[in-house]
Amino acid sequence: MLAQAAAAAARDTVRIVDTLWVAIPPSAATFWDQFLPNLAATFAGVIFGVLGALGVDRYLSKARRAAGRQAVLEAYRHAVTENGELCNQLLQRLSPSRVVFFSLNVGLFDALAEKALDAMNDLPLLQRLNGFHFQLGHLNRKLDTYVERSLNPTSHWHEFGDQLFETIFEHAGVLRSTAQELLQELDRELGKGSQA
Repeated sequence: MLAQAAAAAARDTVRIVDTLWVAIPPSAATFWDQFLPNLAATFAGVIFGVLGALGVDRYLSKARRAAGRQAVLEAYRHAVTENGELCNQLLQRLSPSRVVFFSLNVGLFDALAEKALDAMNDLPLLQRLNGFHFQLGHLNRKLDTYVERSLNPTSHWHEFGDQLFETIFEHAGVLRSTAQELLQELDRELGKGSQA
């Protein structure tokens, strides 16, 4: 009887296995056989996906940086052009007997200073632009002093005013020449950026 029970249990087990084999497809039955290839494919997909995303991000970041550099160079070009024209007007209108009531536009450079450090990697050009900015501010202070002293002259104004006029005139001439040189350099840089 024990033998019959064992034989019945064996037959039932075979039926259950046959039923499971039919109910569970062979591909699922070989899960462990496919585990390592599936795991390797998943890891490869993750690695290639992450590397692809990083590559796209790097490309977009480089494009944004190039666009930012172009924008900063264009803004510097505008600032140098405007102040070069103001220096030219100053040279044409200023005379010892005539006071000029306008100043140079150094505010354009102030707004660009922080962005330029992030967007540009040409340190010598930045140094020349910053030097031009400093010299514009210095000339502005001379103009302010000249206007103030012309409107409220002191006993030594005639001698001091003539010297100040000469320094303003020379300084404006140097800055006009510097502006022309900087514009040529900025145009070259802008040309490089448009070719890239």
